[in-house]
Amino acid sequence: MIRRSIRLVPFVFLLTAATAAVAAEPGSFHLSGLYVRQSDLGVISDIPFADKRSYGVSLDYRWMTHLSAMIAVSSEPALVTKFVTTPTFGTGPVSVLEHLHPIDGVLRYHFGMGSRLQPYAGAGVRYIRSGSLDNYRPEINAGFELALTRHVTLDADWKRLYRERDAALFTPIRDGEFSEGGTRRLSLGLGWTF
Repeated sequence: MIRRSIRLVPFVFLLTAATAAVAAEPGSFHLSGLYVRQSDLGVISDIPFADKRSYGVSLDYRWMTHLSAMIAVSSEPALVTKFVTTPTFGTGPVSVLEHLHPIDGVLRYHFGMGSRLQPYAGAGVRYIRSGSLDNYRPEINAGFELALTRHVTLDADWKRLYRERDAALFTPIRDGEFSEGGTRRLSLGLGWTF
């Protein structure tokens, strides 16, 4: 019981410490550094000693009171198909764990203006280039910014990606094909509004 109460102290402090709303007026920017958690790494989770960490940065521009445009770049693990040539087996596909750098562009609608807790919802597109392949995926987005001070926020962001990459069942394997695991992302981080 006491341990549970002690764990709640930082959370209660964060909720009560901030006395000012976020300085998010039209024309303001919000920069966030994020830790990204993928919902399912698929076969990537079976690779021992692999770097499975994901992280990113986002920039949100508020052009109207409730509307903003966000662009984010992250580094996320993915299995990428590469063609290699060996003396024994000739040329063939091999799956390699790499960090891809998707770019997300999202339009957001912000609720709860003037309060410390500012939820939002949005929709956009994710672009990934792997090898010579370009891939676009639609996404929806939701989250919130909790003001710690007038300019510093605690950010939580959720994304749902749709449509697997463009690959038909009987299409030949191409150099740069990739599997990025699950279709949901949860990001936590700190933000600065200026």
